[in-house]
Amino acid sequence: MESAKLTSREFKSPVLLTLSLLLAGIPVAIHQFKVPPIMIEVANSVGLTDDKAPLLMSAFMLACFALSLPAGLLVEKAKVKHAIALAACFSAVGSAVGSYAGSAPTLLFSRGLEGAGFVLMCIAIPVAVSTYINPKDLGLVMGICSVWISLGSILAYNTVPLLGNSYSWGGIWKIYAVLTVAGIALFWVLFGSDPAGGSAKRVESAGRDPANGSAKLMEAVPGSASVKPLEVTPGAATKISATGEPAAKPSLAAAFGNRNLILPSIGFMAFNINMIAMFTFFPVSVTAAGLMTIEKASFIASLPMILSLGSLPLFGKLADRVGHKSLYMLTLLGGGVGVGLMFVKSVPVILAGAVLLGLVGSATPGLIFSSIGKLIPSQDLVAQSNGIVILFQNAGLFISTALFGVLVTALGGNYTIAGLLLIPMTLFAVGLVSRAQYNE
Repeated sequence: MESAKLTSREFKSPVLLTLSLLLAGIPVAIHQFKVPPIMIEVANSVGLTDDKAPLLMSAFMLACFALSLPAGLLVEKAKVKHAIALAACFSAVGSAVGSYAGSAPTLLFSRGLEGAGFVLMCIAIPVAVSTYINPKDLGLVMGICSVWISLGSILAYNTVPLLGNSYSWGGIWKIYAVLTVAGIALFWVLFGSDPAGGSAKRVESAGRDPANGSAKLMEAVPGSASVKPLEVTPGAATKISATGEPAAKPSLAAAFGNRNLILPSIGFMAFNINMIAMFTFFPVSVTAAGLMTIEKASFIASLPMILSLGSLPLFGKLADRVGHKSLYMLTLLGGGVGVGLMFVKSVPVILAGAVLLGLVGSATPGLIFSSIGKLIPSQDLVAQSNGIVILFQNAGLFISTALFGVLVTALGGNYTIAGLLLIPMTLFAVGLVSRAQYNE
């Protein structure tokens, strides 16, 4: 009796895949960060007072938080290429609608559309990488692709003021909408076909070894980009879990019940609490203390993102060789200590914290997303699990925005103590991650 065979697939060129994903993702990331440089101006133009201006960011983050799980389910069911295109469409339409907004509700609605595009892109890009990149190169490629948010923030903070010299904010929104459409058009061509659409096909393409449940590095056929198909004995499950047992039917409840995923996700939540505390309150703290001008403070705040362009690929490559868990714990700790040091009233200490955060801490996102496949019992759960990670990410954004300022107020305006308290919180998160089991 002949054995059944899972469908084989072709790994995509790492260079072309990375380029296509960056072209799609960077414009979407710009939409998140285009508001802060001119937030007061934009808010006032639609009737929002200065103290209500942060609603423009809150609407974006609320959409991200509310849609994290639905977006994961959508990516799980759809072709990842279509999900990425849809994410860009949400962002482009949101920016276009916002450019014509004459009232606060319309502008806030447009920010929600942009948030929907952002969270969908956050989930779809890691799924695309894990689906079409050879496992031996996964960490490096995931690390490189993870810079799409860093590059988007750098471009937004530097191009918005420049464009503001010639265009109204509505004109800037139109330019970014066109840029998003252009980016997704190039992505569509460079990405090519998407044969592994939907979780059922993605799990087949993952190539699980039924003997030990680990990802099987399938040999390439000489003269071809394809890999040898995995053979399955008749009567055996065609979907094998990471433990070698038949995989359960994919469900959100199954993903939530996986402590090996939840514990690192809590760590990622802590990372985002630290990052948003730095981005939101660091410039205020150092300018209020008279340590530096707002221009210098803004540059120092962006320095970790600039340094992350090198650290993300470097740690991704290291993870391919030594594993993810220890490096993830290291970057979490480095991020917490780095942010804490940036609130100390000493310029040399602040610079040391920014460098530590940029060279070590900022590699955290690439490591969590490239390790999801090592934390779940079935590759059917990749999309839902990405959604859960993004849910914890956005929970961190909300917690940081809501509570760090309250903590500072409770401490009598002492930003240094508030910042240093982030370090023990991070240590607790690192301890939780240490209890997770990675299949590596």
